Amino acid sequence: MIDYKRKLQELNRDGLKELAGKFKIPGYSKMKKGELLNAIQRYSKKEIKRAFGLGFWHKYWKLFTITAGLASIIALLFALWSYYSSQKDTELTNRRLSDMERTLALKIEDPESLKKLKEEHEKELISIYKDEVGKAYFVLGKYNKVKDYYENILQSDLKTFGKGHPKVARDWSNLGVAWHYLGKYDKAIEYYEKALQSYLKTYGKDHPEVARNWSNLGVAWHYLGKYDRAIEYYEKALQSDIKTYGKDHPKVAKDWINIGMARHYLGKYDRAIEYYEKALQSDLKTYGKDHPKVAAIWNSLGITYDSLGKYDRAIEYYEKALQSDLKTYGKDHPTVAAIWNNLGNTWDSLGKYDRAIEYYEKALQSDLKTYGKDHPSVAKDWNNLGVVWDSLGKYDRAIEYYEKALQSDIKT
Repeated sequence: MIDYKRKLQELNRDGLKELAGKFKIPGYSKMKKGELLNAIQRYSKKEIKRAFGLGFWHKYWKLFTITAGLASIIALLFALWSYYSSQKDTELTNRRLSDMERTLALKIEDPESLKKLKEEHEKELISIYKDEVGKAYFVLGKYNKVKDYYENILQSDLKTFGKGHPKVARDWSNLGVAWHYLGKYDKAIEYYEKALQSYLKTYGKDHPEVARNWSNLGVAWHYLGKYDRAIEYYEKALQSDIKTYGKDHPKVAKDWINIGMARHYLGKYDRAIEYYEKALQSDLKTYGKDHPKVAAIWNSLGITYDSLGKYDRAIEYYEKALQSDLKTYGKDHPTVAAIWNNLGNTWDSLGKYDRAIEYYEKALQSDLKTYGKDHPSVAKDWNNLGVVWDSLGKYDRAIEYYEKALQSDIKT
């Protein structure tokens, strides 16, 4: 029997960073060895076992963890809110952007489809935005071009308006977003702070632009793994947004979600649930129960109850998320497959291996239709099935799935 805690202790910082990457731990690349070790040890023995390759002598296996959904939520909410919440585009532009965002959200997990989609829509986006080329390149994921564009705009606006003008603050904020998506979180924070100080002087603390930059700072600190610091900024954004919009508003719900996620990563699961429940009640009033945002919160609640070891409650919320997302997307969609995987993980934790296999198989069939067999998500599904058959003592069957996962990983 492998002592996985001992193996963790033996890893150097690079090894721990690679493992942390498998768990999608925000900010892992900046963490010290001790911080990485503490973050990884929050996961269960079973999850760590998966990450280590289940007794095989391959370096690492591709890992699916229930926390991956959290990072996806952060990225999607941040992307959409940061650029579009303060813009006053025409009705036509908003409609086209809404269609584009939905399509990108559907394709985001498939790099080849996403690349093709971006190429198809590049000219249309540039046409829509005209002078707002930076926003178009942002949607296309060309963050270096975003950065270069807004650097030029910044220099022009500084000469025209001076440092204390809202347009200059906007440029600093946009540059912060570009640096964030380039993975340079320290640089992003530098620009967000410039924008924040300017907006505070112009508008005071209870203004949407100020709240937006507090939230941006929270997200950047979150990705650096500084969750307490992130919460500090999220709370400022929350208080400002409540004064501006009232409690039952999507921006306020987003603030509650951000705080909940940071609490989750700190291991404060009861507090995380408290904030998720606030967001859930708000979004239910805004959207109704059959909406992706509501389903995402149910999934987050499932993840958190799973982390608490309250598996029956986790399953209850996963099932709610599943039924909603099935209505929204249909069964052959990555979001649905991810929830099936979450359910498989939870039934596995309960020792109900037959039920776990049932859900892992559903996830596998969905991901095969979406991606084909040579894709990390499919490798992860095969790996999960290998884990369960291993637990059942069906080692030949387990090896069969591990080998499929390995062959897929080698190709990808």
